[in-house]
Amino acid sequence: MKLVYVAAGFLVAKALAAQGACKPMIDAEMKVFDTPTHVYTTTNVGGHIVTVESIYAGGLMYVKVNGGWSSTGTTKSMADMVQKRRQQHSDATCSYVRDEPVSGEAAALYTMNAQLSNGGKLVSQMWISKAKGLPLRQEDDIESGGSGRKTHNATRYEYANVKAPM
Repeated sequence: MKLVYVAAGFLVAKALAAQGACKPMIDAEMKVFDTPTHVYTTTNVGGHIVTVESIYAGGLMYVKVNGGWSSTGTTKSMADMVQKRRQQHSDATCSYVRDEPVSGEAAALYTMNAQLSNGGKLVSQMWISKAKGLPLRQEDDIESGGSGRKTHNATRYEYANVKAPM
């Protein structure tokens, strides 16, 4: 479930404040759960690379593990978990950076900085479609408190022709 949580964007949801400059990032993150979405996330933890594919379709979440798809729950349960974590961590600061296209689509780039509950730090960048309000790309850098472990997540979101896996 932890990999699913990363793929679902826990990094943004874990630390976002509910108001102000973080609102575009929050709104985009939550909109994903109501939109058929194919999410590709690559995580690098100390040189160890893990790639995860997730699909949100028909109110269900699916994750590709060892070449096969399995259902991991509902998009509503994931959205509820994201909201609960957001309430616990509202110390983030966010800002609009600039407009920048992603795969030819006009997007607004936002950045977010937060202290994590374990004493670590999170820096996140999210490119949000100007036409649809959905995230197109996300880059997250996490420094774990105390352990010195650094993690980098690169996520790409696709919305065309998304269907539940067979």
